Amino acid sequence: MKNTNREHTYFFCNKPIKDGLRKVASHNHTTISKLLEDGAREIIKRHSLEIQNERRNLESINSLFGR
Repeated sequence: MKNTNREHTYFFCNKPIKDGLRKVASHNHTTISKLLEDGAREIIKRHSLEIQNERRNLESINSLFGR
């Protein structure tokens, strides 16, 4: 089944980076696109957790000062 929620994205990267991605993708039997999607997903997840932690910290500080 093909994922219909996808769109083309074009970007430039230097040759050593692209070659490295190609080798990692080949080693893991996947594609560069899949590697980039997985990496982006991890970055989004990490930043979302950081935002949640900052929000909790702010709520804790606000509760100490009765705001």
